[in-house]
Amino acid sequence: MTNARGAFSDVLAEYVLMGILYHAKHVEDFQRKKALKQWKIQSVELVSSKTLVVVGYGNIGSKVAKMCKRAFGMKVIGVNKFPEMVTKDEAQWADKVVSLDHYDEAIAQADYVVGSLPKMV
Repeated sequence: MTNARGAFSDVLAEYVLMGILYHAKHVEDFQRKKALKQWKIQSVELVSSKTLVVVGYGNIGSKVAKMCKRAFGMKVIGVNKFPEMVTKDEAQWADKVVSLDHYDEAIAQADYVVGSLPKMV
């Protein structure tokens, strides 16, 4: 038996990047204005200056962090129940990985929050 760890990590991480860009670039607003034929110039946000907090920093969370670091240069804070269990490979993509004791501090710094928590039955 297996849980197929990592099988969907890249796909889910790309989906998160799409969501960040969708929000930062105001895609929905642009689509609405396009339909109304309103061509007024509108500013968009740069995500390179933003902070991403990944709650549940493990395999999927580290893939999200890796893509956000490489593509956008974002600051990344990982939150994990057991930060000492995060592998060296996973940890390298976060500026820091903190325990749940520091959850409130991490969230206070966030521009974007990703929840990558295991389903508890």
